[in-house]
Amino acid sequence: MRNRIAPAIPSCRSAPRKGISGDQECKTTFWRMTVVLAELILRRHWFRGNDMAITKKIAQFIIRTANRGGVSITVPVRSGVGQGLRIHLLNATREHMNGSCELPVQQCLADRLKPGDVFLDIGANIGFFSIIAARLVGPRGHVFAIEPVPGNVSCIHDNARVNGLGNVKVVPLAAGASDSTGILYLAAHSGGATLSSADLPPDLTRAMEVSVLSIDYLIESGRIEVPAMVKIDVEGTEMAVLDGMRRTLDIHRPMVVFEVDDEQPAVAEDKYAALAGRLEQHGYRVERLGRSYQGIPWSVIHGLALHDGAA
Repeated sequence: MRNRIAPAIPSCRSAPRKGISGDQECKTTFWRMTVVLAELILRRHWFRGNDMAITKKIAQFIIRTANRGGVSITVPVRSGVGQGLRIHLLNATREHMNGSCELPVQQCLADRLKPGDVFLDIGANIGFFSIIAARLVGPRGHVFAIEPVPGNVSCIHDNARVNGLGNVKVVPLAAGASDSTGILYLAAHSGGATLSSADLPPDLTRAMEVSVLSIDYLIESGRIEVPAMVKIDVEGTEMAVLDGMRRTLDIHRPMVVFEVDDEQPAVAEDKYAALAGRLEQHGYRVERLGRSYQGIPWSVIHGLALHDGAA
């Protein structure tokens, strides 16, 4: 019986492919299978609490080690507007991989972005929405991903490259009300970094100095193009971002998709009302998008702002 079952893993004595030694092929196969296991750990919630945190760290260590060994660590998005795109596995969440991340926001991009548009992703994280937008706007359009966290910047570059999206430009800084430097508090979660002007992240890891520039300056200096849509997800400094794009709102009137969140639902509602009120001062009308997260102990609200002169 044993002799009739082919081995699942080529042994180091297997005939090598052209240009690859048997040892190299054995190591590559080992790492590929290990990365598959790491992907399953990250894609599925098999563990809870501290066990999940420890297991995730082990999986990420495996992925980083495999990456240094030259093994591909991207996986396909399985559903949603981004279905078929590939994403870097290291900092991706289960929702990124399954394609279920903030589905109302994904659908908003699909409904509103057109070929040739410019999309501005402020607080781009690993670039999940940047690459979705890049595919939607096509080669004649452009995506500018503003992201200050170095690890996320690398992921955005990788995610754009592996999908052949040459229309994504990464701007490695933070957006704010004025042009300055700021202290960025990094978090264990890739999307949890905050500027010192906001609340500290609960999973704080370290701090670093970053450049902070206003959107008005970036557009007027030619560093980024005038956007048709702006997405803002900046963990507590949303009002500062709006303060730094007043002229953009008044003159160019881009669509604005924004997120607010808080542990307390009432606080999240207050944040949403404040941002909606500020946008209304610039002639926008604001509508709430559908709920992106169900059954979690955290309140997340997304809004879409359209200028009164827009369709």
